[in-house]
Amino acid sequence: MTDRPEDKIEITSEDLAEEEPPRPPAGPPRLEISSEDLWDVPDEPARAFPGLPPGGYPGAPPGAYPGLPPGSPFAQPFPMAKPGTGAGLSNVMRLGLAGAAGGLLGWLLTEHFFNERTITEGNALLAMGLWFALICLCIGAAFGIAEGVATRVWQKVLAQGGIGAITGFIGGFFGGLIAQGLYANLAAGLPEKVIFASPAFYRLMLARSLGWAVAGCFAGLGQGVAIRAWRKVVYGMLGGLAGGFVGGMLFDPIAYFVGGHTGAMSRAIGITVIGGLAGLAIGLVEEIRKQGWLLVLSGLLTGKQFILYKEQTALGSSPKCDIVLPKDAAVQPQHALIRAERDRYLLQDLTGTPTTLLNGQPVTGRVLRDGDTIQIGGTGLAFRTVAVTKEQ
Repeated sequence: MTDRPEDKIEITSEDLAEEEPPRPPAGPPRLEISSEDLWDVPDEPARAFPGLPPGGYPGAPPGAYPGLPPGSPFAQPFPMAKPGTGAGLSNVMRLGLAGAAGGLLGWLLTEHFFNERTITEGNALLAMGLWFALICLCIGAAFGIAEGVATRVWQKVLAQGGIGAITGFIGGFFGGLIAQGLYANLAAGLPEKVIFASPAFYRLMLARSLGWAVAGCFAGLGQGVAIRAWRKVVYGMLGGLAGGFVGGMLFDPIAYFVGGHTGAMSRAIGITVIGGLAGLAIGLVEEIRKQGWLLVLSGLLTGKQFILYKEQTALGSSPKCDIVLPKDAAVQPQHALIRAERDRYLLQDLTGTPTTLLNGQPVTGRVLRDGDTIQIGGTGLAFRTVAVTKEQ
C-alpha cells in the first residue's frame, strides 16, 4: 500500500509551542469598586470628637522629639473628657476663695498697726494709703498664686504671685489715698456714731463703697500685668471695682451686726468678704467677656480653662509660654502658637515636623473653628469661641 499525499499530517516544533497568555496593560493595576461592593460595609459609629482615629493618635515621626523613640504614641489611649461649663465656674470659685484668703491675710498683717489707737486725723491719709497697699498686696498675691497653682508650674506661681503683690501694693497705695479722700469728703459732717438704717448710715455706706471700689480695681489688675494682656488688665479692674463696691457697701452692716463700728472682728469679716467678692467679680467678668478659650480635655491639666486674652498665645513646655504643658517629653519648649486676627483664631505649628494635631491630623497652620480638638503631646484641648470664624 502506498501512502497517499492527503493521508500525511506534518507537525513542526512551532506548532507545539504553548500559546502565550495576554500581557497586562502597562502601569499599576486598577482597582474597580462599584456601589454594589459597598452595600454590606457597616457604617462607622459616631465618635465623641470628629477626626479622632479609633486607636488614638498616630505615633511620633522619627526624630520629631528628642529623647522620644521613633513611633512612640502621642497618647495611647487618648481619653478625652467632654467639654462643659465646669472649668469656667471652677475658675470663678478659685479666684473667689483666693481673694477671701488674701483679704484675711491682709487683715492679720495690718490689724496690729492700723486701728483706732494708731490712726488719727493727722495721719489718716497716709495711714489709709499704707493700709490699702498692704491689703491689696495680699489680695493681689493670692490671685497670682491661684493662677500659677492652676498651671502646676512653680515658676509661674512665684512670678505671678510676685507681680500681683507688687502691683497690688503700688496700686493699693494710690487707690487708698483716693479712697480716703472720697470717704472724707462724702462722710464729712456725719456724727462719730450713726444710727443703723438712718439716712446718715446709708450715706456712710455709699462713701465707703465708693472708696473701696477705687481701691479694689487696683487689686485686680496684677494678673493682666503679669501676662502682659491688657484685656485681662481691664477685666481685673472691672471685677475689682465691682467687688470693692459691693464689699464696701456691706462693710458697715457687717460691722453693726458683729459688734460695733470699730471692732477688729468687723474689719476681719469685712475685708475677707471684700477680697472674696472682688475675686468672684473678676472671675465672672472674665467668664462673661471671654471671646476664645481652650478647655483641657486630657493630660495633667484636665479640666483647666485657658482664656485667649492676647493676640498671640504660645503653647509649649517652657515656663515662658503663655500656656505651659509640663512634664511631657513630646512637647517642645515652643510647640504651637494661636494668633487672634479680628473675628478668627489661627493655629500654627512651631516644630517644623509638624507634630501639632488638629482633629487628628498634623497641621502646619489652620483656622480654628468652634469645637475643634487640638493635641500637643499627651495633652488634648478643645477650642471654643463665641466669634464666627470664616476660613479664607
